[in-house]
Amino acid sequence: MRFVTLPCLPSPPPTRPRTPTRRPLFQYVALLVAAAAAAAAQLSELPAPAPTPFSPRPFRQVSREALMQKLCGLVFAHGDQRQCTDAMLCQVYHKALYDHFYQARDLLLMSRLQENVSHMPIGTQVLYNRAMVQIGLSAFRAGLIAEAHSCLAELYSGGRVKELLAQGMSSSRHQEKTKSLEANKTLEKNRQVPYHMHVNLELLECVHLITAGLLEVPNMAANAFDIKVRYGHHQRKEISRWFRRLMDITRRQVFSGPPETPRDHVIAGSLRLAEGDWRGASNLLLNLNCWKALGPRREEVTQMLRTAIKETGLRTYLFTYSHLYSSISQEDLAVMFELPATRVHCIVSK
Repeated sequence: MRFVTLPCLPSPPPTRPRTPTRRPLFQYVALLVAAAAAAAAQLSELPAPAPTPFSPRPFRQVSREALMQKLCGLVFAHGDQRQCTDAMLCQVYHKALYDHFYQARDLLLMSRLQENVSHMPIGTQVLYNRAMVQIGLSAFRAGLIAEAHSCLAELYSGGRVKELLAQGMSSSRHQEKTKSLEANKTLEKNRQVPYHMHVNLELLECVHLITAGLLEVPNMAANAFDIKVRYGHHQRKEISRWFRRLMDITRRQVFSGPPETPRDHVIAGSLRLAEGDWRGASNLLLNLNCWKALGPRREEVTQMLRTAIKETGLRTYLFTYSHLYSSISQEDLAVMFELPATRVHCIVSK
């Protein structure tokens, strides 16, 4: 078998790859603008659609109060007793949330729910607790210290604020796991309020402690020389037992460092206020981070709180140091506590 050798052919010359021609960016932008203008012109030439029974109605702005009143009226007209109760509590919560304190208070008192709320379903009890919390916060924003404390005192008397507001679950570390306990835990978990509906617990605790301090510090100073109070028979003299217990714990400490938590700041400010140092109390209470939750009303509320601290400091100073004075000038008190002379005269006259 013979093999034939072929002659070597010359290889073709290498060809350079052709680079595609690119248009400048502004030409593409101009083409897009022209296409959009042409599409808009075609749409404008189309005839308007004929009105149908299913055409959307024109938008009409409705106030929050009118919409809430309308929805509650529908529930009151067609719902059962529990649904009407829940709707009424939601209406109270709405009015208190938007600073209509007196309307929310009157509506809750006229319903007389506080008489038999303990026999109602747990969901209704949670709504009642949330409504009471909002009424207390609304009273505090309005400068009604005594009303705010009366609304929040019962909530903090048990020490289970998260469970009462359905914003947390009770811990069961030292309990045996049984079927009934697991079932109750599942039901409690299903009753939890969504996170976007939570009430700021830090703000709530600060408001409760501050209102209790503004009422209890002058009361403690006024009854400091009472024999019954000195020997422990002060059941009728107490305003907030929880606040007094915190004050006693702080005073018994051998060494107390600088305040760290909001509760420590409030107790330290109350101790300053008991000594008549309203400036130190203001610096501790008005610089809390929880006031940021008030939003645009922060400046107004802090100014109201500053005035309340001055007036409470004046009452406490008069009760504490009155035995050291034979007479004191009204103008000196006005300068000392930075209050108008008429307001000082009103406080002293009481």
